[in-house]
Amino acid sequence: MKVLLLSIGTRGDCEPFLAVGNVLRERGDDVVCAFPEQYKHFAKEENFEFFSLGSEFLDLVESDDAKQAMSGTKAITKAKAIANMTKNSTAIRIDLIHKQKEIVDAVNPDCIIFHPKAIYAIPWHIHTKKQVIMLSPVPCVVHEVEGTATVGVNKDFGTILNRSTYYVANNAMVSSIKPVYDFYFKGEDCSDKLLHALKNIKIIYPVSKCILVQEFGDNVCVSGFLERDKTTGWVAPPELEQFLQKHDKIMFITFGSMLNTDPKRNTVIVLEALKKCNIPAIINISGGGLVEPDRYNKETTLFVSSIPYDYILPKMYAVVHHGGAGTTHSAISSACATMAIPHTVDQPMWNEWISKLQLGPKGININKITIDNLAEKFDDLYNNPLYKETARNFAFEMRNEVDNDKLYNFIHKQHNIKYILKELRTVGIVSDFMASFDDVESLKKLSKRSRTSQNMPSIIKKNFIKIKQYIMTETKVIPVYVYRTRETVQDATGLLWLHGGGYAMTSLTSEEHLIEKFVTETNTLVIAPDYTLSVDEPYPTALHECYDTLVWMKEHADILGIKEDGFVVGGVSAGGGLAVALCMYARDKAKVEIKFQMPLYPMINHKNIPDNNTHKQFLWDVYRNEIAWKLYLGDLYNLDDVPAYASPLNASDFSNLPPMYTFIGSEDPFYEDTINYTKKLQVENIVARCDVYDGCYHGFDISKPNAEVSRRAINGVMTAYSYALKNYTNK
Repeated sequence: MKVLLLSIGTRGDCEPFLAVGNVLRERGDDVVCAFPEQYKHFAKEENFEFFSLGSEFLDLVESDDAKQAMSGTKAITKAKAIANMTKNSTAIRIDLIHKQKEIVDAVNPDCIIFHPKAIYAIPWHIHTKKQVIMLSPVPCVVHEVEGTATVGVNKDFGTILNRSTYYVANNAMVSSIKPVYDFYFKGEDCSDKLLHALKNIKIIYPVSKCILVQEFGDNVCVSGFLERDKTTGWVAPPELEQFLQKHDKIMFITFGSMLNTDPKRNTVIVLEALKKCNIPAIINISGGGLVEPDRYNKETTLFVSSIPYDYILPKMYAVVHHGGAGTTHSAISSACATMAIPHTVDQPMWNEWISKLQLGPKGININKITIDNLAEKFDDLYNNPLYKETARNFAFEMRNEVDNDKLYNFIHKQHNIKYILKELRTVGIVSDFMASFDDVESLKKLSKRSRTSQNMPSIIKKNFIKIKQYIMTETKVIPVYVYRTRETVQDATGLLWLHGGGYAMTSLTSEEHLIEKFVTETNTLVIAPDYTLSVDEPYPTALHECYDTLVWMKEHADILGIKEDGFVVGGVSAGGGLAVALCMYARDKAKVEIKFQMPLYPMINHKNIPDNNTHKQFLWDVYRNEIAWKLYLGDLYNLDDVPAYASPLNASDFSNLPPMYTFIGSEDPFYEDTINYTKKLQVENIVARCDVYDGCYHGFDISKPNAEVSRRAINGVMTAYSYALKNYTNK
């Protein structure tokens, strides 16, 4: 297939196109690039055939009017600059469209991958019926991103107003496309048809799935951060190597290709802020937004004019930048604490996301920086360990997130609803339970499917964030999911949530409706370990990992913003069983005190097996229970004396355990076990309560969360949890 890569914009707008071009060429496609003249050398570095879109667009972007429009401080001056740019850009935009047509005619591609500014591609697609794919380095274009208005607005006005900004922006794009279609193709399509075409073309967002995790339609690919190797042929100068050897904790500062009205003044502010905080720094001046002064402290500051980010950033502790999509991703993927000093367009959006994901403090707009306010931000970025730890976790997750084969197939695959329906299948813990398994091998297959459904590392909602992190112990790495609100977490209750799934599968995604209520309705931070499943390792691995996570929560309480003496553990089914076992284990270890437990319909008795009078039940029954226990206990299953931490209902000591709440359906195979556990605690004068829901089967609240009885059950959990926060965890 012959593919034309058509991009208009700054370097950050062109780099992902080059990365995609390499993916396509490696798999046999013929790739041609069309960029502004200033980026010809990048295409030549990758040995792509190149067509020039001229230099006028970037000349306009780098003009004095553009500097005033982006970073001017006076409203009247900015308004005049914008008016001048609008006037001067008219002829440039018309010429750019003509150049696009001439290049497309010359190349005659089978497919055009285009930047949103390259609007000729859509009329060409409508006329020729050939494939076009939009590649937008920035999300919030065409398709609504939850919790954010369209690009350029960069605020959250609420769902309805946010949606209206996308409507306005998409119709504005259609208004700019229609004259092009009418002029070149004598089009008769109305704006509604053009809008439909815009919304249904395929779009690639080269954004990390750790940051943008929202589910879109099948015509959208969130590919992960796309970058090419830019270190080929580059050699570090001696003064850079010497500086790196001299300092072991360095801040890198760059404004990329962004210009501003007063580079000298801004450089002085940056240098004085660094001096005030005693921070060694490397300052990149290649774009002109910062300049090297005649006099400065060369012992603590090094100016560079050209340096590949993939060489320097992994050697840096922190990065301060303009907030471009590419630099933001480069900094995070290099495990750098990061902060944006936004200039224009999408950069305030990245600034907000960096702050809310706790990758760094919220930065200051370029036209509002002072020595004092910048020094305060530098100090926080450089000395708050939370930012670096979060960045390390994100970097770990981002390393292997780009699947080049999947990206290639997305580009080549034509829309076919039958193919999509065949390819996509709902795979969740509920559907897995509903599928029958009769032996250990079939359960292992379901375990693999459940892990596929769990492969969603991050969530960003209006006031609910999920981030995947990693706990490093002396012997292993434990993945955990952190659930929190957007607001800074302070003096919150730490809830350790253990997912269900018969110890063999993962059901966390189907439990997040309850986790979200804990987080958004109370001052709670939830940690959910992705513990080792029994199909990989039997008892006691999962229990030990859950305990290690609990200890980690206590040791990192200050950073997490939780109380170090008010922990709660909970979980459903097998997660409830682990919660009970963990309460016993933590009691005996006497290192971390658990104040409250919520083992919902827990799996706590390996002796709960079928007899001659047993009948099969919906979702989960004693037949499946027996298979799951054999897998979890391994060689211990046939022993007479199974450890209490493995099958906690058979323990001999129920004293000194925390207060407990649970609920159970009367048709649940764990009904008698749950009632018995409640009574054993009550005998020890421990507050314990179990709500029973007549006629309900195992996991009814997960399989039918919107049913009236399920809502009652969840409300009961929240009532009990709120009571525990007031009476147990706050004491």
